[in-house]
Amino acid sequence: MTPTASILSKETIKQMFNHTAYERGLTYFKQGRVKTLYYEPKDECWVGKVLGNDTYYVTVELHDHYIDSSCDCLAYEQFGQCKHEVAVLLEMVRHREQIENVHLKENPIRKRDNGQTTRFIETFSQRQYTEIRNINSAKDQLMVEYILKAKSHYPYYSENYLTIEMKTGLNRTYVVKNIKDFLRASDHESYVFTANFSYEPAEHAFSKEDEEILKILRAIAKNEQLYLDASPYQRHTSYTESREMIIPPIVVDELLLKLKDRETRFEYPPHSVPTIDVCNEEELPFSFELQKGKEEDFELKLNDITSAILFEPYGYLYFKGTFYKLSAIQQKLMKDFFSLMRNKRDSSLLISKDQIEPFLSNVTPALEEIGTLTIDETISDQILAPDLKTKIWIDYNQDILNVNLEYQYGDRILNPFLLETTETTENQETILIRDIVKEQEIMSILEGAPLKYNGKELYLVGEEDLYQFLYHTLPLLEEKAEIYLTRSARLLMIPEQQKPVVSIDLDSSGDWLDVRFDISGIDQQDVQNILQSVIEKKRYYRLHNGTFVPIDDDDFATIHQLIDELDIRKSELQKGEIKRPLFKGMLIDDIVSSSRDSSIRFGKTFRHFIKNFKNPDQLDFDIPQSLQASLRDYQNFGFQWMKTLSHYRLGGILADDMGLGKTIQAITFMTSEKKEKKELQPMLVVAPASLIYNWKNEFQKFSPELKVRIIDGNPEERKELIQFSNEIDVWITSYPMLRQDIDLYKKSNFLSLS
Repeated sequence: MTPTASILSKETIKQMFNHTAYERGLTYFKQGRVKTLYYEPKDECWVGKVLGNDTYYVTVELHDHYIDSSCDCLAYEQFGQCKHEVAVLLEMVRHREQIENVHLKENPIRKRDNGQTTRFIETFSQRQYTEIRNINSAKDQLMVEYILKAKSHYPYYSENYLTIEMKTGLNRTYVVKNIKDFLRASDHESYVFTANFSYEPAEHAFSKEDEEILKILRAIAKNEQLYLDASPYQRHTSYTESREMIIPPIVVDELLLKLKDRETRFEYPPHSVPTIDVCNEEELPFSFELQKGKEEDFELKLNDITSAILFEPYGYLYFKGTFYKLSAIQQKLMKDFFSLMRNKRDSSLLISKDQIEPFLSNVTPALEEIGTLTIDETISDQILAPDLKTKIWIDYNQDILNVNLEYQYGDRILNPFLLETTETTENQETILIRDIVKEQEIMSILEGAPLKYNGKELYLVGEEDLYQFLYHTLPLLEEKAEIYLTRSARLLMIPEQQKPVVSIDLDSSGDWLDVRFDISGIDQQDVQNILQSVIEKKRYYRLHNGTFVPIDDDDFATIHQLIDELDIRKSELQKGEIKRPLFKGMLIDDIVSSSRDSSIRFGKTFRHFIKNFKNPDQLDFDIPQSLQASLRDYQNFGFQWMKTLSHYRLGGILADDMGLGKTIQAITFMTSEKKEKKELQPMLVVAPASLIYNWKNEFQKFSPELKVRIIDGNPEERKELIQFSNEIDVWITSYPMLRQDIDLYKKSNFLSLS
């Protein structure tokens, strides 16, 4: 411990050391022998590296009332002080003066400082200082070696996983004894390997390729630490030594590709390989040989595959120096393969004569996914692989549906639910390879059906199960098999031509839509019952003869939507008459247009209505000759649209931006209506109070022949105006007045309301 000093300065340093040590240290300082100086937050001290006859490290601790320094040189050990300490302390003074000068320039008026602020400055200025020294000095590139190791948590965990270790150094490499500490330090701190070598961020650098790898490893270390910090029960648990780190699956693809181009050794006891390669192609380098065995048996040679290592968590397999990226199918197959071969010591598999057909049918496709299979010529001459024909017979008898399945391979017929096989030829020396994939597709469909098995055949009973099989399972089977139904089974299903039909037209009055439903070959009472089932959201309706009518399929989809949108009730179906307002016609047209359903048929009158409504200018109403104005094209279109609505006794809203002439279109419409319809009813215009006189002026300007009256004044005056306005063509009032006089207006009929 040195004499106390409240402020680190040259004078304080001079007092701390004898004359000789100080002068020699001053010379070292001036010669720039202090190569690095940085603050170590972990140990709360400054560390300086000084070059003399050797490299020496000085540690300085600044306390409130004293300065504590030490050095690893022999002079310090003998005398308790040395020139290296002096050089480092002087460098610290110079460094602090640089920082203070910067702050003085930024803040010419100094403010009262305190100890905490000083510590902030010293701590955060270190980064700037280190970066400047790093830029101004050439760095030595370090050598790096990586060691990948195959491990497993045996006996608790059978899957293999990868760990990584490192060695680094300048002229030779040193083992990184704690890889996580080194990764944390390598960003900005020193790291001591031995007395002869320390990693210094100001002097040492990694190649671009190694830095990319270190970046990945640092991310792994941070994620692992985050997990440990968040899991208190895991903090003291580790499955690895401090010098190694587990590689998580999420980074393995990127990391392996980078490691293969660096000096990377792979160790899997008792082997050690000096380099690695990575292959992302799905073709694997394995080969299998099927040969004749003893007597009538067969033998599969597995060759070298048993020496491969499966890394299931990563989806990789290692074989002869290369990591192979596996497809999803290969991962599953390799996992099953190694599970089966776990306790097998030799590299061959014996197959009996009885096993050869199921072996080739089931195992061969898997072997070809993970390698190349060679079959001895004496065996291949016996192999037959005809196409599979699947046949299904369906019969219905006494409320039971019977289902029989057959697989036909050439002359051989197999019932998968019986052990015996029918073969028309007498050749028993052939080996049949079955199409297991297609067979499994059929079986998968049948397993999803509500079928039962009585030891001889498949069957099902119950109305719900019958419908499910006939209309949902059978269509899936038809894509993969030939289906044969007996007459009794066929009668359970409605013929394809008997599809529902909806007819829509205008009734004789032209004011209502007439909606009718029909199904060819089915009487009207059953049709009504079917529609009631649709309303009740049932899946099917069964006719009296036992035939199922599916109402949850595509043929009824549009009918479902029409019934919902038109809000058709059961009571209407019972009456046999369904009528809807004419304005619902456009909704029906939208439904049919979007579904493109051919079962919806429009009558001639309804088709004309839709055409005219979509094209208002089709009817071509004349503009009144008495109108004292010329309409623009879009205004004429608006007039034609309102006249079309009136023609079909419908209402509508003319919506457009301000200033585009909605008023003149309305006046044109009312003038035309008054001329064509000689009724005595007036037309009512309701407008904001501020615009009622403007409306009257517009009428006088464009259609002076119309008699127009404004209904305003006090209540008595308005009542009198209403009572004596029968011969007036157009009444104009405001919204507030209409609300107040609503009872008076209820007594009148109006030709139109604008």
